[in-house]
Amino acid sequence: MPKYPKEEKAQKRIDRILDGIAERAENGEIDKPPKYQGDTRHAFTDERVLDILKNPDAVYHSSGTAGNFIFRKDPLNTPDGTLPGWAR
Repeated sequence: MPKYPKEEKAQKRIDRILDGIAERAENGEIDKPPKYQGDTRHAFTDERVLDILKNPDAVYHSSGTAGNFIFRKDPLNTPDGTLPGWAR
């Protein structure tokens, strides 16, 4: 019997969700809310979002109750892939 069955079950669910996100991104599909932060705050193009979803450097899972995933690519997620002035 596994020592941590709840954690293993949760990890399998997370893996299944991430696989679905990657598969949709490969097909050129983005499932995002109407007021997506990448559009409103960071001005990401859909092409940039797809690139991040297809080939992230890292994926973080929030520890809050929403269970959000944060996809990271390059040093920072900026619309043109360059570092902002404060990070140079």
